[in-house]
Amino acid sequence: MEGKASSLLVDFPVYARFLIAVRCSFVAESVCIPRLGRTARPFPRRRARAGSQTMPASTPAVVSTRRLRDAMWAELATVMLAYAVIVA
Repeated sequence: MEGKASSLLVDFPVYARFLIAVRCSFVAESVCIPRLGRTARPFPRRRARAGSQTMPASTPAVVSTRRLRDAMWAELATVMLAYAVIVA
């Protein structure tokens, strides 16, 4: 097993595919997020216009989710977990 794990460390085609995939994900993110935003944006407005009581109850959940999504510690924890999985 030791030979297989160490061979991945010097497998340069894997690194090349990874770098291409990362760049493609950045491009996809810049294209998809605005489209998804335009798709999802009308839903809270429609609920608020209809006078539904679900909007005030869901607002704290949305704010909390956005705060966690944008948290720097979450990104750092994800990167550290990825390195830990690779090294282990």
